[in-house]
Amino acid sequence: MNDDRFIAADIIYKVIIVAVLAFWAITSFSLCTLKTLLSWVSLAKAIYGQAAVALMIKSSSVFQATVWLTI
Repeated sequence: MNDDRFIAADIIYKVIIVAVLAFWAITSFSLCTLKTLLSWVSLAKAIYGQAAVALMIKSSSVFQATVWLTI
């Protein structure tokens, strides 16, 4: 009878850990993408002009959509 409680506690613990790791991974990916986008947009604008900025934002949006929609 006590074994059932231990098994249930173990399952709940593992579900919580997986949820925390998933949240951490999503947050880290979002922040890394934002940092990269912010630093490269200003560089692309200085070198290639406004057209490169629009292309970079569109390509990063497609990349993020691909990642988020497959999860």
